[in-house]
Amino acid sequence: MAGLLAFARLGMYGLLGGLAAVVAFKILTGGISLAGLLDGRGPDGRHGFSPARLQMLVLSGFVAIQYLVAAMQSAPAGRLPKPSPTLLAIFGGSQAVYLAGKARGLRI
Repeated sequence: MAGLLAFARLGMYGLLGGLAAVVAFKILTGGISLAGLLDGRGPDGRHGFSPARLQMLVLSGFVAIQYLVAAMQSAPAGRLPKPSPTLLAIFGGSQAVYLAGKARGLRI
């Protein structure tokens, strides 16, 4: 049984690693365009750099990495960890700042 679990874990890592490699390759060769990823439209209707999108991207990546580390540490227990309230507050605050910036740009 332990051999089967080890094989399944190896297969999962291979699948996720392969997927990450394909996505990275496509990004590097231009198959997946990142143009405009951090662009937004301001209240005046002009397109340009969006600091709200940058902070949301950075903080979302930070929260994802922290949760991944916690999941790897709890892997021997055989279950996913509960997200910490601090990480949820950071993630929720990041989303709130982004949405507030979007709402400010609306013309009501």
